Amino acid sequence: MVRSINHSVEPIALRVNDAARVTGLSRGTLYKLLNSGKLKTVKVAGRRLFLREDLLALLTVETDGAQSKTDQSTRS
Repeated sequence: MVRSINHSVEPIALRVNDAARVTGLSRGTLYKLLNSGKLKTVKVAGRRLFLREDLLALLTVETDGAQSKTDQSTRS
């Protein structure tokens, strides 16, 4: 039986350049978020990796916060 390989598997961890590309944030911004404690990384084999779930959580929190501020300003 021949199995086909699914090449559309999403990585669970990204290097900084890939994390910057998929989030639209700069490398510098990612490092600032890391240094401020708003984002964390893991080190594996000497490489600093951003977990996809952490990036999604960060963007969800930032988006929800921006939406809340927008809602408040339209109510005034």
